[in-house]
This record gives sequence, C-alpha cells and structure tokens, in this order.
Amino acid sequence: MAQILADIHLIEARVGRLAITSLDSSTIITEQLKLRTFKKYGVDSATYNRSYEFYSTNPVFMERIYQQVVKQLETRQKKKNYKGI
Repeated sequence: MAQILADIHLIEARVGRLAITSLDSSTIITEQLKLRTFKKYGVDSATYNRSYEFYSTNPVFMERIYQQVVKQLETRQKKKNYKGI
C-alpha cells in the first residue's frame, strides 16, 4: 500500500505541475496514470479503494503506512530514481 500511495502522490504532483486548465482533463490523466500504477502492483481500483477505506478508518495503521510513504519518497529523491509512471 505504501508503494502505491507514494506513486499516486508523485502522479498527482506531476499532473499538478502540468498546469492543465481543464479540471476534467487533469482528472482523466490522473486516473489513467493511477490505473497503470494499480496494474503495476497487481491490484484493481476496487481493491485499492477498499484498502484505502480501511486504513482511513484506522488512523494508527494509516500513520504507519504514511511513515513508509515518506521514507520511500525520501529514498527516491536521494537516489534521483524518478522513473516515469
């Protein structure tokens, strides 16, 4: 879950930097990139959404997940390992 969330945050940041004026277009691009990410990790959007809902209702678990997300993003930044998603 932490890897997926790290990738999703990078996707959202990248799409946000594109400065697309149409909210519909940026949403479509974001959703397509998220689907690629889910495929990369072998999950579907329904499974991801159920997991996210579970963690959202369990703050202790969500905090642990986000500690891992932050570590992964820091590691990627240090290694300059920004591969296209």
